[in-house]
Amino acid sequence: LESLFHYEDVVLIEIYAENKLVRKKARTSLEAKEASHFKDSPLFLYGQRDIFYQGAAIGKIDLVMSRAYIKDKLIIESLTAAAILCIIISGIFITMFVLFRKHLFHPLARLQRSARQISKGNLDTEIDTSSEDEIGNLARVLDQMIKELRVTMASRDELEAEIAERKEAEAENKKLASQLLQAQKMEAIGNLAGGIAHDFNNILASIIGFTELALDAAPKGSGQRDDLHEVLVAGNRAKELVQQILAFARQSEQKVQPVRLKAIVAEALKLIRPSTPTTIQVAANLDSDAKVMGNSTQLNQIIMNLCTNAIHSLQKPGGVLQINLG
Repeated sequence: LESLFHYEDVVLIEIYAENKLVRKKARTSLEAKEASHFKDSPLFLYGQRDIFYQGAAIGKIDLVMSRAYIKDKLIIESLTAAAILCIIISGIFITMFVLFRKHLFHPLARLQRSARQISKGNLDTEIDTSSEDEIGNLARVLDQMIKELRVTMASRDELEAEIAERKEAEAENKKLASQLLQAQKMEAIGNLAGGIAHDFNNILASIIGFTELALDAAPKGSGQRDDLHEVLVAGNRAKELVQQILAFARQSEQKVQPVRLKAIVAEALKLIRPSTPTTIQVAANLDSDAKVMGNSTQLNQIIMNLCTNAIHSLQKPGGVLQINLG
């Protein structure tokens, strides 16, 4: 009895042996009350249990506890748990940001500066090729391209010296050398875009994966679940755009298949409406369910670009942006 009464939520204890009251202890002002008085009260929790000793029931105990105290204690513990969870989540995001900044953003920034110098014709640019990841592979390709450009430039100088006397062919030779240099620059930019897109594809895989896990854990019908769903849709669209960049870098053909244009236009309008000024009314008349042969991502980009251009034209005077599909 004494050990149980150390808990502040306990207000009354009665111990019975052979259906007789043996011991009783209550809080101040409640000593005259019996346990049955609290049985149906909404302010208290009442319970009766057997007391066992060496496997045999030797008596009973009536226990009355304060609901208000238990409720306050649960609220405090819930707030503490929520605060700890927020701290953990913040730590995870900060750690991810630091890792991304260290292992992705800084190497990409260095590589971008080097690419700018190369595009300006500065072939003495030093490139860090020590990394063993995809960015390092891209840097090595860029470094090899610089070496090839140096050889090409040297060859061009020799060629220009050799045909100095051929004034009629001089303009044509310069044009060919310029085209060769531009082609190599485009090849380097393609490799650069492909490498960066590959790294972003890895990042998007993590974002989409963790978003799906968070979506499974979010309560159904909550605003948090709707927000996570929008993040997942945007992540998948970004993944498709990355695939386009990779396809461009590899000079491969886009996948063409039967697609329903009505769904693509409706999805594009859903993305356009939130960013459209209030002075512009968006009206859609989509009457066709027919399919066309095409790439859904490219068609979505076409619709988005056409509507964006129209919105820019209508921004000052306002008006109606009307989309018809027949």
